[in-house]
Amino acid sequence: MFKKKGFTLQELLITVAIIGIVAAICAPALVGMMPDETKSKYLKVYTTLSTLTAEILDDPSLYWTTYDNNGEPNCSGIYCFDAPAIKPYNGDDFYEYGFKYPSLLGSKMSLSGEIEQQGSQSDSYVWFNTVDGVKWNFNAKSESDSDLPGGYRVVTDLTVNLEPEKSTSCSYSSDCTNPNEFKFEIDNDGGIKAADALGMVFLQNAVDLNSTKEDRALAAEVVSKAGSSDDIEKMAEALNEIKNKEESKD
Repeated sequence: MFKKKGFTLQELLITVAIIGIVAAICAPALVGMMPDETKSKYLKVYTTLSTLTAEILDDPSLYWTTYDNNGEPNCSGIYCFDAPAIKPYNGDDFYEYGFKYPSLLGSKMSLSGEIEQQGSQSDSYVWFNTVDGVKWNFNAKSESDSDLPGGYRVVTDLTVNLEPEKSTSCSYSSDCTNPNEFKFEIDNDGGIKAADALGMVFLQNAVDLNSTKEDRALAAEVVSKAGSSDDIEKMAEALNEIKNKEESKD
């Protein structure tokens, strides 16, 4: 006797319904397992920035300590404004003054376009785009500091835009909880600090790329406790207090 193969319409509808129910149950969990794209790009930027900054400042042909007639150092760290000793940078004023550090940094990256600069020796601006779609904007300012050789330090403010194609851009604040811009501060010795609350949280919780909601909630708490989204020191103190409080509970 011939037997009919296949499924009935009723069986197919039941199967589709079961698949739909399972998908509805699993979808939230699967979404939570997806890495946060913004956090991943931020951590990549930080790693690149840290690695290349150390590489540049540790290269004696790019940065060195110069001495005055008394044998005392009169230049150190990012304050060493002289052009590098090696080609293609030597003799090129593009790589002098406050332009030197960010221009050298950009020269070691994969860029889409040229490195641009404007400003003066004491207030220098450099910007460029990398092939991964990130826009880097540097502003280097020299400040008096009697504790350093030469009596000056250079503090470089960096803003990275992870999504420059957006029509509007913002960094983290109570009015901007989903930012596409992040800020860093690079000190005279090459030390790099996150300069916004969400960036600080990302770095503290760098091993978990799925912590989107938790990171943003903690950043909001940091800003609230610090009373400002611009004061780096207060935000860092607030984050440490919150962290210590949580650790004491454990």
